[in-house]
Formats: sequence, structure tokens, C-alpha cells
Amino acid sequence: MQVTLTEKQMEVFDHLQLDIRKLLMVSQLKETKGQETKVEVTHASGQVDPRDRLYHDDIGADTKFPMFSKKNAEIVEHDFPDLTSEQLED
Repeated sequence: MQVTLTEKQMEVFDHLQLDIRKLLMVSQLKETKGQETKVEVTHASGQVDPRDRLYHDDIGADTKFPMFSKKNAEIVEHDFPDLTSEQLED
């Protein structure tokens, strides 16, 4: 998804500390600044990570957990160091 916001709109989101991506519930968001608000909806690239159900372009970057994005594989590895991908498939 691509969203074009005015400078004032961006300031409001920043002031309120709102994450537009989470607010719109989208996996990938490209924000640009413009004179008027525009929204372009497109299909996210990549594959869905079963851990967070978001689309990621780096699924399989970690060979120990090939079903996860790099970030989610790092989280699982840190929190559950003895876990293997085979155990997750059960």
C-alpha cells in the first residue's frame, strides 16, 4: 500500500505517535509527502510469516527457521534457543 499524506497530516501522526502501518493493518506501507492525500492499494510482496501473519520479503533468510522472516527467526532463536523447525511442524 502506498499512502501520500500532507505535511500537516504527517505531523499529526508523529505527534500522536501513531504507526500508520498498524493503524491501516497492512504488512507493507510506503509513505510519501504530497500536496493532497492519496491511497494506492496493492498486494504486498513476499510471503506470509506464520508467526505474525504479515508479508515479508525475507522469509527463509534464516536456514534454521525457513518459514519465518529474519526478524521473527531471531526472536524465536533468542526466546527458545533449543527449539527446532521440526518441532514447530508437529
